[in-house]
Amino acid sequence: HQKDQTAEQQVISSLTAKYPQVKNNAQLKIALAKELQALQVKTPKVAEIIANVFIANKNAKLTDELNTTSTALFKKALVSAKQINRKDLELWVTLQYGFYLYSYRKYESSFPLFMSVIKYIDEGAVKHIIQTSETYTKTAYFLMTAGDYPKANEYFLIAKKYTDPKGKELASITDNLGVVSIRQGNLAKAEQYFKETLAIASASKDSLR
Repeated sequence: HQKDQTAEQQVISSLTAKYPQVKNNAQLKIALAKELQALQVKTPKVAEIIANVFIANKNAKLTDELNTTSTALFKKALVSAKQINRKDLELWVTLQYGFYLYSYRKYESSFPLFMSVIKYIDEGAVKHIIQTSETYTKTAYFLMTAGDYPKANEYFLIAKKYTDPKGKELASITDNLGVVSIRQGNLAKAEQYFKETLAIASASKDSLR
């Protein structure tokens, strides 16, 4: 079981890395077929859940709006994850679905999903968190919007620990830690974070940041 979970995490990481280069649904289906080949044989339900989440996200990106196809796929993936009693996948799908709603400003609809994510994490209900940095970062964005700055700060700090030190995500997290510090009235700390962000952005050639 441990090996299967590692295999699934590897598949999700690999698909996430390829995702920006995938231009349309046809290309995505090719990538999914290739990456999910082994899982399809051993755990077809798990392969289906992963495929549905990636297709739902790609569909939302292509249409750039909340759409019935993506919503239906997220709901289906969530039901399946609960049916097979896989808390790690349930947490991952809940986060992806919640962030999709949040991205299109459906804050009220996303609220119960993020509350579930926070509950899973804080109660230690999930032994293996799939995409740890992304899970904490996306939940922290929601917490910022909800105005819970101490909790957002806590989650961004955890995300920072799990983020690639050479990646652009680190600059984004550090930048947001600065914003959270301002919201909490800690200007000295905010300045420290913004200086750190500048250094990371320069090192990773992130000129926009």
